[in-house]
Amino acid sequence: PKPNGDVALLLVHAINPYGFAWLRRENEDSVDLNRNFVDHKNKDYPENDLFEEIVDNLVPLEWNDTAYENYLKAIQSLNDKYGDVPVRKAMHKGQYKHPNSIHYGGTAATWSNTTLESICRDYLNQSKRAVIIDIHTGLGPYGYGELMTPSKPGEPVFDLFSDWYGEQVHSTTAGASQYAGSKGSILAGFQPLPESLEWAAIGLEYGTRERETMRKAMLANTWLHVHGKLDSNLGRQIKQEEKDASYPDEDQWKSLVWERGKEVIGVALQQFAQA
Repeated sequence: PKPNGDVALLLVHAINPYGFAWLRRENEDSVDLNRNFVDHKNKDYPENDLFEEIVDNLVPLEWNDTAYENYLKAIQSLNDKYGDVPVRKAMHKGQYKHPNSIHYGGTAATWSNTTLESICRDYLNQSKRAVIIDIHTGLGPYGYGELMTPSKPGEPVFDLFSDWYGEQVHSTTAGASQYAGSKGSILAGFQPLPESLEWAAIGLEYGTRERETMRKAMLANTWLHVHGKLDSNLGRQIKQEEKDASYPDEDQWKSLVWERGKEVIGVALQQFAQA
């Protein structure tokens, strides 16, 4: 069935315009936006003590092959000590003490955070039910859009999306998803007003390159903005590698992204129309 007049689709493009302009996942405050949706008022930041043992190995003074090899050795040593899953999660779930390192969540709600809240307040003030599909790239199989939620099986949000998409839905906290999970993500931490709104969030994560390529590009890009020079041969090389890692300029990848996006959004519209 076609959506009726009570169903609408709102597209919000590039909620981090600074990041898009500078080919960064961070915003104008060097904040990773997808770690920023936490309780800043009460400084209730997620625990991440293990990151303190990792941080000194992430952003060297100089970026070269030797520096990256040293990083790999340090991570392997930590993997041997704690296990690769705890180390990977500690690296990626967000931290709130080191502005010049990766996945920094900030100490206040960013412009993007408050702008998204304002958009929802303006457009959802008459809504009874709403779902956000948060689109990202960089994790998982090439061109495939993995559906992810921090909700667990048996919880209302997970069961809602499971009814919609079946076994395609993966929990970032209870399943086999490659995503490390973050309490500061838009999926876990964003709740638009009013509180009476039935709200559910799911991520659509498109794979690009293999994991280590992604991680190296992110580390290099972080180094570039902390210690490097954007207008240099190395700076331009790092930016090109970061762009390729986040957005492969390949017709096959773009077609896969488009078809999967139509499928996922189409199911959501159909489900709302039937409700």
